Amino acid sequence: MKTLRITTVLFFLALIFSTTSYSQVVVTNKLDNPESNVIYNSNRSQVWVGGEWVVSDNKYVWKDGSWED
Repeated sequence: MKTLRITTVLFFLALIFSTTSYSQVVVTNKLDNPESNVIYNSNRSQVWVGGEWVVSDNKYVWKDGSWED
């Protein structure tokens, strides 16, 4: 009987800690892309990688696009 009681307590502790450990962040407002000026390049070995929003100091900042090899 003591083993059943310990098993039940451990089961419920595991259940409580496993359900409270998950979290989710939902962003409902989509950020608009700022105006992006693509400078055309005659070097055909490079590819334009567009800009993107990145997190810096707990806020979103726009990282400009660039030419990559």
